[in-house]
Amino acid sequence: MRTRFLRLFTILFFVSFLNPFLFAQTGEENEFYLFGSDEVLEASLKFDINAFQRQKSKEEYMDAELVFHLSSRDSIVNNIRIRCRGHSRSDICVLPPIRLNFKYCENRPADLKGVSNVKLVTHCRDNISFEKYLLREYLVYKLYNVVTDTSFRVRLLKINYIDTSIRNLSTSRYGIVIEPLDVLEARLNAVEIENVIVRTPYINRDNYDKLCLFQYMIGNDDWYLANLHNLKLIAPAKGDISILATVPYDFDYSGLVNCYYAIPRSEYYDLENITDRVYIGPCRTDEEIRRLMDFFLDLKEEFYNEIEKMDLLGKKQKKRVLRYIESFYDEYKRDELFYNIKYSCFK
Repeated sequence: MRTRFLRLFTILFFVSFLNPFLFAQTGEENEFYLFGSDEVLEASLKFDINAFQRQKSKEEYMDAELVFHLSSRDSIVNNIRIRCRGHSRSDICVLPPIRLNFKYCENRPADLKGVSNVKLVTHCRDNISFEKYLLREYLVYKLYNVVTDTSFRVRLLKINYIDTSIRNLSTSRYGIVIEPLDVLEARLNAVEIENVIVRTPYINRDNYDKLCLFQYMIGNDDWYLANLHNLKLIAPAKGDISILATVPYDFDYSGLVNCYYAIPRSEYYDLENITDRVYIGPCRTDEEIRRLMDFFLDLKEEFYNEIEKMDLLGKKQKKRVLRYIESFYDEYKRDELFYNIKYSCFK
């Protein structure tokens, strides 16, 4: 009896002694990273939707509660502030894009430590077509992640919008959170460059050429280097800061997303439909063009894998996206792509 008691005492002693270390290790391993997974994350956003929709000033914040549902038993609650963001979509959308402000949150995700603002792309309107637009735009971000790490990571959320107003406008829709620039800078050991006149000779040649052909592939002309329209400019935090890299965002005006409200920039390019393509980029030698085209050919299988993984799109939508990407590779086969780049480029 005494032997059994001593054995039990020894076990309890070591468990109690090691317990803090075990929990410290488990806590570190289980730390929640918002952009650390591709799994759809359920969340609840509780705020006065009616007042939010009536907000005229985009600078005006309002209180909200954001809950990340990590599992059926584990949730993280954040008391945040939110405001409208965006330009064209803020006019079009019933529920415009949202800026989530975590400035005073103690429970923010581990990858948002020291970061205040996160962009949320909403479903815009309670319409199945708009949900499809959002899922296709999410896919575009994932496709560009295949091209380069110098790109914004995204996370797809299933958001329960809980309305605190008497109108009870509660709904459940998908949304996209976009990696904050501060997080991207830390990940790439880079800094943002602002208030500069951008010229292509100072842009990282490889990075920029891949960007230009990717925008062509997805049929996007809604970007512009000179004024950094839908682009961020970064440079190495240490080293030659004159070697700049471009990071694109906002793809709702691309042919692949194909929103009903998107129209081509006819004032610049002779395009009839948003699904038409135009190459916007500097002229290169024939050898450089061929090398760039071959790089995208090598990525074809990875692109297709990303599309196939998007089960939320459904079979019909997947086929539509695959056909659009396949038309790009058909141009490659016919050598039409080479001539479109060669004769549409700017000197």
